Amino acid sequence: LSFNIYREQIITRGGSGAAGRKIVFLKNVKRGHPTDFELKVGFRTSGGEKIHYANAKIGGTNFYWNIPEPERGLQSGIRYGAYRVKGGRARIQWANTQYIKVQK
Repeated sequence: LSFNIYREQIITRGGSGAAGRKIVFLKNVKRGHPTDFELKVGFRTSGGEKIHYANAKIGGTNFYWNIPEPERGLQSGIRYGAYRVKGGRARIQWANTQYIKVQK
């Protein structure tokens, strides 16, 4: 009747598996109800410090996350889809999708 939305977050750059990444629950969305997703990734500075961020807005709720070791980050991107489905199947339908890349 619904789907849980998660984000896979790195613990340390270059890490893999449970020691290098963790799965973080973000939100539950109802099946059959269109839900808006907005994903933003990139770099910014605050107080002279480099910040590498991966922020999401799902159904009007914001989820902010600063990626560790931002000084090692060279680029940023987004991957999305149904990566893990337990106990069933998933069909995701995308509508009105835009990808805007800003190179600074």
